[in-house]
Amino acid sequence: MKWLEIAFFCVLDLVGAAVFSQFAAEGNKLFAFFVAMAVLWLLPLAIGLWGFVKFWLSYHLFVKRRLVRYFKAKMHESDFPPSAAYIDHMVYLSDVIDGDGSEKAKLKAAVFIGELTCYRDSRPFTMGPATQSALQVAMEEYKP
Repeated sequence: MKWLEIAFFCVLDLVGAAVFSQFAAEGNKLFAFFVAMAVLWLLPLAIGLWGFVKFWLSYHLFVKRRLVRYFKAKMHESDFPPSAAYIDHMVYLSDVIDGDGSEKAKLKAAVFIGELTCYRDSRPFTMGPATQSALQVAMEEYKP
């Protein structure tokens, strides 16, 4: 986000808090202003943090195994080469694309790279690292 956008949102919050404080009693206007600013700035932070904790808890309890099974099933379905010699998933997928394997495996490796890149860019703190971690586990467990 650019600085001009951040400054614009901060000014909107300040104006909103100032308008809110005008409805407070005469001696409590400054206190109402700071309460409004705290709600506008801290409440979304707390809600985001709670969502982050919920995601990672549910990921480890429910989602990770399903993602690993999905990746392994697609690797088997597309006849991927063995992945035991690879540590990094992106190097492995790039080698599948550049290697002598089937066109089906090359296409699925490109799809995996696209999915991982999309999740990494759109959800960098949740689904991005989660899918990368699940693919790493799938690579370790994959036996062609």
